[in-house]
Amino acid sequence: MRPRKLHTENADSFFPRVLVVTQYPFNLQHGAGIALSNYFHGWPEANLAQLCIDDPVVRPDFSVCKNIFLLSINQLRPIWPLRMYLDWRHGKLSKKNIEHSRESYIGKIKNFKRNEKKNSEDTDLRRKSRSSLKGWVENILAELGFFENTVCRITPDLDKFIQDFRPEIVFSTLGDIAFSKLPRQICSRYGAKSVVHITDDWMSYFRHRNFASMVLTPLMYWQVYLTVRHAHLRYSICETMAQAYEIRFKTSFQPLISPVKISDWKVRESEDNVYTENPESELTVLYAGTIYPFSQGDSLKDISSSIARLREDGMNVQLVISTPKEFIQRYSRDFDNDGTRIIEYKSREDLPNLFRTVDALVIPVVFDDVKIKFARYSMPAKIIAYMATGVPMLVYGPSVVPAVIEANKYGFAHTATTRDPEYLKNEINRLLTDSKLRVEISSKALTRVRDNYELEKVTGKFRQNLCELVDSK
Repeated sequence: MRPRKLHTENADSFFPRVLVVTQYPFNLQHGAGIALSNYFHGWPEANLAQLCIDDPVVRPDFSVCKNIFLLSINQLRPIWPLRMYLDWRHGKLSKKNIEHSRESYIGKIKNFKRNEKKNSEDTDLRRKSRSSLKGWVENILAELGFFENTVCRITPDLDKFIQDFRPEIVFSTLGDIAFSKLPRQICSRYGAKSVVHITDDWMSYFRHRNFASMVLTPLMYWQVYLTVRHAHLRYSICETMAQAYEIRFKTSFQPLISPVKISDWKVRESEDNVYTENPESELTVLYAGTIYPFSQGDSLKDISSSIARLREDGMNVQLVISTPKEFIQRYSRDFDNDGTRIIEYKSREDLPNLFRTVDALVIPVVFDDVKIKFARYSMPAKIIAYMATGVPMLVYGPSVVPAVIEANKYGFAHTATTRDPEYLKNEINRLLTDSKLRVEISSKALTRVRDNYELEKVTGKFRQNLCELVDSK
């Protein structure tokens, strides 16, 4: 079945039917989800659908997309021997469940919801012991990575969902092996055109995740290569990534970073950042966003320690970390330094009011030689929103990452590129107290975001590219 082709005299008013295939839902919590919500800002509900996994941590943003199919263990399957094990362990799913199931499966077998009824009266010690042993084995296999999804089956319910939607474009961000194959499967079967968007170098970090990933890395690279080469349009998150991936995949890429509506974020003019010394007034440095150990966790700890050192030197300053509740529960013990306060991030609508109360913003980037492979081509989505606030910003990370490269090139942030406590402390102090630097950074950031990342400008060009792709032969 091929999707119905639409034409219009005014391509700007035409929204193609786009099926978004990602591991995460549209959301307003982490960078990739925020970027996704921004790209499809204003898209008609009937022309947008999504295939994704039900993420227990991230709250979906249904204001952008309501037509969602949650992929489960019905569709996502691990390597062949483990598929047989799952069928034996949990029993094959009935036809009714295959057609109507919306179970969550995110690569950890312990999240699988069993279909069979539990017998609360079963007190057989042998059966309980055997069940416990099987569960223990499953958890070991999961930690080793053997439940990595390698296949995505187009089951009858998924087939019906796609046929009813009739996609003209499949927009994918890839992910694991199954999500790298799935866009190609859909495009081949339903006649849609493929658009790929890569936001970080997860491929280089893939082999370091667990034992199974080391074995599966060649298969992963091959599937990604095929899907990228098959794509009709390829986006990266920034200029640095586009240049690197054009060499890696021997094909063209163009940068597409998350845009912002400046009027929603701007809280001050650049001239308002002049520093006035007042010992009674507490200076505030803010980080707002998620916390992941492979991305910014360690560097954020460094900033927290430097704030404590500034307080020891007599400076009245604090670090505020605004992050979702789930991350507070996981990492609050890592930030028990004097002067660091963690508050719950509830919604993006609350952030502008929070930005009005702070003196500087920070973007921490990982330094670790292995972990940096994940972030070395990434541009944090929040950096554009930070730029739009008019509040001076510090990017703390190695000189090879795009956030630092572009901050130095365009001057929209102050940078600290060496992992040294005394050095970092001094650079934070300078950002907070050097009026000339603060005004200059704010002015260049506002100019940069106005010229390149205004929401309507970026999404208009993005939509035009998709329109032209649909209308091309």
